[in-house]
Amino acid sequence: MASTSSSGRAQCEHVHDVTGQIFQVPISVAVNCELSGVDMDNEVHAECDHILDAKHKVFLSHSGAQKDFVEQLCVDLERCDRYPFFDKRRSSLPIGEKFPKLIFDAIEQCHVGVVVLSKEFFTRSKWPMLELNAMVKELKRPSSRIKIIPIYYLLSIDEFKDIDIQNQWTVQWEKWSEKDIRINVEEWKNALKVLASINGLVIKRGCSDVQFREEIVMEVCGVVTPETRWDDSYVQGRSRSCKVIQDKMDEVLTNSNSRVCIVGLYGMGGIGKTTISKALCNELALKFCDNVCHIELGRGSELELLRKALKKLSKIRHDVLDKLDDIELGYAYLKKQLCTQPIFLALDNVHDDFKTLEVAQRYLKASYGSGSVVLVTARSLSVLKKLNLDARNCLEMPELEEDEAETLFLSYADLPSRHEVDEGLLKDCIERCHFLKGDGRSRHYHPLALKVLGQQLGFNTTKWAAQLRSIDAFNQLKYRTHPVFSILRNSYDSLDRKHQMVFMDLALLILPGFDHPFVGVTRRDVLCYLHEAAVEDVKDMLEVLKRKSLLEDLTDDFTRIGMHDLWIEFAVAETKAQDGREQRWVYHVDGKKALGRSGGWRETVERMCFLEEGWRGLEGVDLTDFVNVEAFKLKVNILTPVCDLDLDLSGLKHLKSLELDTPGLTVRAEGLSSLSSLVFLSWITPRFGPCLDGIGRLTKLQVLELEGCKGTEVLDLTELRFLRNVGIFRFPDLVSLKGLSSRMADLRILRIVDCKSFRECPGVGELYALELLVLMGCGMLEKLPCLGRLTKLRELIICDCKSIRAVPGLSDLVSLKEFSAFGSSKLVMLPDLAKLTKLRILGIPKCPVQEVPGLDALFSMTELHASFGKLSGEAPVLSKLSALKVVSIDGWNGPIWASIRSLLMLEELGLTWCKGDDVMPDLQNLERLRMVSLEDCEYKDLSGLSNSTALETLLLHRCEKLERLPEFGRLTKLTTLEILGCPNLSDWRSECTLCSLKTLAVDGSSVTSFVRDLETLTRLRELDLWESECENVLSLTSLCSQLEVLSINRFSKMEALDLTNFSHLVKLELRGCSALERVTCGNPLTELTKLKVFNCESLVEIPDLSTFPQLEELWLEECRALTKLSCSERLTAVRKIELIGCDLNEEVLDLSRFPNLTEFRVKDASDESGPRMRMKLMRVVKTMRTFFRSKQQHMLHHSRCICG
Repeated sequence: MASTSSSGRAQCEHVHDVTGQIFQVPISVAVNCELSGVDMDNEVHAECDHILDAKHKVFLSHSGAQKDFVEQLCVDLERCDRYPFFDKRRSSLPIGEKFPKLIFDAIEQCHVGVVVLSKEFFTRSKWPMLELNAMVKELKRPSSRIKIIPIYYLLSIDEFKDIDIQNQWTVQWEKWSEKDIRINVEEWKNALKVLASINGLVIKRGCSDVQFREEIVMEVCGVVTPETRWDDSYVQGRSRSCKVIQDKMDEVLTNSNSRVCIVGLYGMGGIGKTTISKALCNELALKFCDNVCHIELGRGSELELLRKALKKLSKIRHDVLDKLDDIELGYAYLKKQLCTQPIFLALDNVHDDFKTLEVAQRYLKASYGSGSVVLVTARSLSVLKKLNLDARNCLEMPELEEDEAETLFLSYADLPSRHEVDEGLLKDCIERCHFLKGDGRSRHYHPLALKVLGQQLGFNTTKWAAQLRSIDAFNQLKYRTHPVFSILRNSYDSLDRKHQMVFMDLALLILPGFDHPFVGVTRRDVLCYLHEAAVEDVKDMLEVLKRKSLLEDLTDDFTRIGMHDLWIEFAVAETKAQDGREQRWVYHVDGKKALGRSGGWRETVERMCFLEEGWRGLEGVDLTDFVNVEAFKLKVNILTPVCDLDLDLSGLKHLKSLELDTPGLTVRAEGLSSLSSLVFLSWITPRFGPCLDGIGRLTKLQVLELEGCKGTEVLDLTELRFLRNVGIFRFPDLVSLKGLSSRMADLRILRIVDCKSFRECPGVGELYALELLVLMGCGMLEKLPCLGRLTKLRELIICDCKSIRAVPGLSDLVSLKEFSAFGSSKLVMLPDLAKLTKLRILGIPKCPVQEVPGLDALFSMTELHASFGKLSGEAPVLSKLSALKVVSIDGWNGPIWASIRSLLMLEELGLTWCKGDDVMPDLQNLERLRMVSLEDCEYKDLSGLSNSTALETLLLHRCEKLERLPEFGRLTKLTTLEILGCPNLSDWRSECTLCSLKTLAVDGSSVTSFVRDLETLTRLRELDLWESECENVLSLTSLCSQLEVLSINRFSKMEALDLTNFSHLVKLELRGCSALERVTCGNPLTELTKLKVFNCESLVEIPDLSTFPQLEELWLEECRALTKLSCSERLTAVRKIELIGCDLNEEVLDLSRFPNLTEFRVKDASDESGPRMRMKLMRVVKTMRTFFRSKQQHMLHHSRCICG
């Protein structure tokens, strides 16, 4: 709060509003509390008609002495789409309103309180302390979501904690309290204690105000989402439809005993389910305190959507979620982090396929706070029923009324008023978008059809009648099943041939999977290759498709492209059209042999796409007849045992793009050398070398990706001078890649991975355009050419190349941002790195480097992963690398903690095989430190972590000299604790019960002093137990019932395990339990998805697998006494089964019980080549053949039905 004017006069100064306008604020009216009088001050609860703007998630509290700093901080936050409550903003304190209530209401509603501390904060005006006290009270409320961030700007932490200085503040507070009944001096003292316990940001010596504000903004943005909301002002019928759905939600909440309300919404594609779901997020934002989220399944990867949900609904820092790459950990967060407060989640676009239903189930099984609402949308009620939704809790999408349909149509026709068009003609238009519903009786207006037709007709109403006649001329009868296609077809037909092909390519051939950073090729790039067009020309074509509504989303760089599902289904239908028009597409996803149809149609085909069972359409087909095909795609990921396919590609003279992704099918393709027009080649699992003969003659090739080929020793790329992207994966016999040279002026990405015989790559040093070079798992590669002239190289990865001794030219790679050589175990020498000023990541773990010259000059480096055990000279000086956020070091000998303490940005610290300091000093100044891992280290005392209040993970493995742990009392954020192989620890129980702990790993030595406290860990969900001394933990009934993940290791005495009490178990691992004979379970474990058993040689019995109805993965290894597996019911969730080293003599598992199985592996570890193993595999294959013949009869393609 700004301070008062000492003179009492009303002062005016220029302040910028959020809109950018300049207005004058009289300080005496807007912010001067002292001049407002005692009555105004005490009127905290006075009524006020002003409704606080919902955008204030951030509250800025200050004394006024630092006005310029705080005002610029407000501007910086607004630029990042976070709009604080700030006393200099009229939007925060409107003139003429009673401001005390506005201030305290704002504190109640905000998510973050930024408290800018200075000496004046505590004595210049009472308002900063009134605000701070209100924040502390809000913080103590059970349902509070506020986070207080102290900013030590012109006040040090020592000064803040100085008792003498605090006593001076108290004297002033007591004077104020005599005139203001709201001031409770004892409460204010307590507020100081609370503030002292909270991590804050401190301006460091040499840090400018600009840099400090950037750090504050980054911190705030890490916990507060952007404020800009989706614009729903154009949505017709929004309020009415939202009310209908909300009424249903209220009804379900009233009639249900559940803590969480789940409501289903269904209707045909394009009817507006996604639109109304987004509108509901806006509508319900205030009710759910902005804990609302819309997730559209299929729009982005599963992990991306999970990150989005967690960012919107949880309190996990956004930078932590940005690094989240473990999807199982993400779902664990979903189950654990959202249970404290009600949320609204719109789970949109659930399709009738196994994967989508599986993902939807995982969201539905999450633990949401009481009063939460989950809205699930799908095409049909039957899909919602598959998710176990009660039909009584589902409703059909509210329909547009006629006037709403007219308004929507006119808006897309760019006609603001219906008075500009004949009423009869208008009704004629919208009648064409009035279709029969799935029941065959009632009708409804279709929003997507209204949009497309409106944009087709445009604002010139004089042409409408002729255009409508054109639509009528089209035979709509054939679209009786999908009537909206008649409208879409007209928009599609309005495109020229070139744009039609781009649209069809995006819908069916060039799918979103291309937009993966490691692939290095975007969908836009593939369009350029396939259509032989420049980037700007492709951008223009995409803009045309967007303008005509065939595309939904298009990023500024044109690399991310979104398309409505209805358009994709239209494209599929278009490939089946046989109405006399030329057929340019063949698209098969079922096992029907439909290519036998006679006629000249084959010469008009330009694209061929065969997915999964669709490959059978190629059996016996002569591809020579398809002379004009430009793109051919074959993808078979389903298991097809003992099936193969012969392809003669030589006749496809105009082929530009060839994708063969067939891990589930043996494909022998000949004639590759004849494809002289080929630009894009991706072949996964080609199996045999001869298939690749002739690649060197594909002189127009720009993208080459090959994976899984045996027998090929040399790939000659000499003539492929137009290459841009090369990826060679899992070629076990490849020795050399020849032909790389400066002639390849466009080659930007080169990846050679898991080629264990690879020995040389001459010419790499001449690829001057190269930006990414990956050599990974090439154990025979001894020498690299000099890379010094690759001045555009940004990433250099040479991991697990165990014969490489040096990296010539590394010191000259001035554009390099990442260098990683993990596991290159002979890499001894590194050149001077001082010139690599852009380097962000240096990874040299498991490398015996003797020195790292220039390391202390890498001031931009944020991650260091290194092995220093073989250093011949002095240890590097880490203290200069102030930007480091992640440090992982092994083999450090000598003092290290002084250097570590100087790394103020440090977030993660990992040390292995380190020694030199017995006692860890106080690391309290590392305010961002979240993870510490120590393995095989000789440190004795870790009490220095006792004040690391941001610590979330502490891993201690095999630290045999360790005697003392930190005090856990202040480690309130600690969620993961592992203490294994630390036998010398004294009794390390803390008076604190580690109430936040969610994951715990202990062994025999560490559990003895802790086991009696385990039942107090009410949030514990994952438990990893080692050695028989931990066996009594399994008798703690209340603990067992809350566990979700349990790992039992080396219990040498346990003979039986009863799982009955583990009612919420999701994952179970048993490892090395030599005496274990039986695993039993009295009740079904309805949440168990993974069961893994390793090296339990006495095990003879596990429960019938139907005891685990949601089982997804079964892994049994070296359980030779286990001769029988039973499954009495079908398990549709099972995707993967591995049986390694298990005796199959008595019974092979009946695979017909697992209709969605995608991966099945059987291996006898002790006798892989003998006749006994071959007999076992013959019986397994026989069983699999029976299973897959049955499966083929049920796996015919089902196009996603529009009408449900």
